[in-house]
Amino acid sequence: MPGSHARRVLWKERLDTMQDKYGVLPMKYKKVDEIYRKHISPLSTEEQLHLLVQMAQHIVAKSKQKDDPEKRSILELHGLGKEIWNDIDAQE
Repeated sequence: MPGSHARRVLWKERLDTMQDKYGVLPMKYKKVDEIYRKHISPLSTEEQLHLLVQMAQHIVAKSKQKDDPEKRSILELHGLGKEIWNDIDAQE
């Protein structure tokens, strides 16, 4: 596992690559870089790994929802709650 300095160097190289590819670093990556520098980089390795696991679980769960959305139909409600109306005369 690379040390803190090595991680920053790798992150910087990746950002430089994106800057070369896009000309100017897209705003969404600038925000991610800022979050990383301010909030994630200062965390201990154990905390960063815990965060990584949480993020991975969240991404997997999110991708499963997109891959297998539960399609619903209004017709599924047909007859639902009909027992509520037993013994009630609509004409009264």
